[in-house]
Amino acid sequence: MQQITPRLIEYRSREFELACRLRYELFFARHNLPLSIVRDPQQQDYFHGVIIKPEEVIAYGQLVPHPNKIYQVCQMVVAPAYQQQGFGRQILLFLIDLATQKQAIALTLNARLTAIGFYQKLGFQTHGKQFPSQTTGVMHITMNRKL
Repeated sequence: MQQITPRLIEYRSREFELACRLRYELFFARHNLPLSIVRDPQQQDYFHGVIIKPEEVIAYGQLVPHPNKIYQVCQMVVAPAYQQQGFGRQILLFLIDLATQKQAIALTLNARLTAIGFYQKLGFQTHGKQFPSQTTGVMHITMNRKL
């Protein structure tokens, strides 16, 4: 069996478009938001990690660099058929390693409440109060991890 490992992809690449579709389907479609919600020109400055099987993005995550050396993890997603198989963990570990290579001092993210345990297993701690996403209304909480 071929080993599937995370890697970086380019903004606006074919793989990026596949990742946009996956993000849209899992995060925004049920809220009747337009597909354009997943296409933000600022994303050209982000790092895009994926796990790909031929012709299919099965996991994706963004790493957003900030001048204060606190990077943000966002848009973590795993295709439903591949959930609970360790692919989300692989992407997150890949992004943590990349942030470390880029000399980040910490990571932050806004987790859905259902994902708190997932992030805690990899060293993230909750911070502050729960809040609704400005886009979808889904409840989130900020989580942080020092590097």
